Amino acid sequence: MSNRRIQRPNAADAHTVRPTYQREEQDRLGNAARKETVLGLTARQMAPVVDAIAGEPILTFGFDAHNEIEGAWGYSGRESKAILRITYTTRSECQEEVTVFAKRSAKPGAHESRHYEWLADLGVPIPKLYGVVTDADEHEVLFIEFLDCLSEDPPFARYLSEPDSFLEYVALLARFNATPLPPTYRGRFEHLSISGALPYGISAMEKFWPRACNGDYGDSLLALCSGRPKGLEALVKLAQSLIEPTGNMRSGLCHKDYSPAQIGKRCETGELLVADLASVALAPRFFDAIRIFGAPDAIMPPGWSRRDLAKWYLDQYSRWGGNEVPVSEFLTEVEVLWMAEVFTGIWWWGERSIDGVTDWIDDRDEGRRIWRERLHGRLTALLQSAGVSA
Repeated sequence: MSNRRIQRPNAADAHTVRPTYQREEQDRLGNAARKETVLGLTARQMAPVVDAIAGEPILTFGFDAHNEIEGAWGYSGRESKAILRITYTTRSECQEEVTVFAKRSAKPGAHESRHYEWLADLGVPIPKLYGVVTDADEHEVLFIEFLDCLSEDPPFARYLSEPDSFLEYVALLARFNATPLPPTYRGRFEHLSISGALPYGISAMEKFWPRACNGDYGDSLLALCSGRPKGLEALVKLAQSLIEPTGNMRSGLCHKDYSPAQIGKRCETGELLVADLASVALAPRFFDAIRIFGAPDAIMPPGWSRRDLAKWYLDQYSRWGGNEVPVSEFLTEVEVLWMAEVFTGIWWWGERSIDGVTDWIDDRDEGRRIWRERLHGRLTALLQSAGVSA
C-alpha cells in the first residue's frame, strides 16, 4: 500500500461516489446495484467485505471515494488505488464509519492477498486485510486497513533529521527479514535467484555499454563509458565473480521494495507496519538491506556510521529470530548484493534514463536528469570495484 501519493481523506477535495446498498432491496435496485462504482466494483460485490469489516452482517452501507487514482503505464504498472470512507449499519442497528484503502492489483490472479494471509499467520506486522474481490478481468481488489504516511518525499530526508524514527524503520526491516519460515511456508513464496539473474545482467550491460558510448543516455554517461575502453570487459569479469557468492548466500523473507513509501503507521497506535506485499519472496537474506547499507559512501545517505547502523540492524535481526551475524560478514554480503543488483537492474536504469518516467514527478526531462545522475554514480562505483580508474 503505497501511501506516498495518497493522503488521508479530506471532505473538501473528495470525489464523492455515495452508493448505498441495502440487502432487502436487491431486486428493486436492479441495475443501480450493479452499476460500477469504485475500481470497477459494484456495491453488491463489496457487501461481503463490509460484513467482514463490521464483524457481523450489515443491513445498509454507503461510501465516499477519495483520491481515486487510476494506474499509469509507468514502471509501477497499472495498479489503481482509492481511499474509501465507509458508513454502515448492521442488522443489530450498530452504526459505524471506517476508512479503508482499496487497491486493484496490476496483474491478474491471486498474489498479494495470499501474501497478506501467510504473513499474518507468521505474525509479521502488516495492515489488516478486510477482504478481496476479484473483478471481471481476474484482478484482485484488496480492501486494506488505512495507514498514515510514514514520510513525504524525498523518502529518507525525514529519517536523517529524526534518528529515532529512522532506527525504528531499520528495526522493522530487520524484523521482517528475520521472520522464521516453517518448511511449508518456504515452499509457498517465489524464490528470487540473484545468481541466476546475473548472466542476464551481464547481457544487459553488454547492450547498455555501446549505447552509452553512443550518447543515448546523455553526455555524462557518454564521457564515463567512452573514456574507459576496457571498462566493459572489467565489469563483465566483476559480474561473473558475483555469481558464486550470491548463489551461496542463505535465503530469508524479502520484501523486494522496502522503502518509506511502502511503510505506514497504524492510525490508532502509531505502530509501524509493512505494506505493498505483492512482491514478497525468498531471496538472499539481506537483499532488502542493500538500499540502506550496500551502496558506497558516495551514494549512501550521510550522517550515519555504517557499522553502528549495521550493528543496530543485526541486533534487531537476532532479536526476532535471525541468526547472529558478524557486522563484517553482513557488510560484505550487502556490498556484493548491491553490486549484483546494479547489474541485474541495468536495463531498467537505462530505460528510465531515456523515458524519464518516475512515480513522484511528471516532468520527464527532470526524471531523465535524476535517473542519469543516479546511474552515473552507480556505474562509477562498479568501475572502481572492478579496478578501473575514474
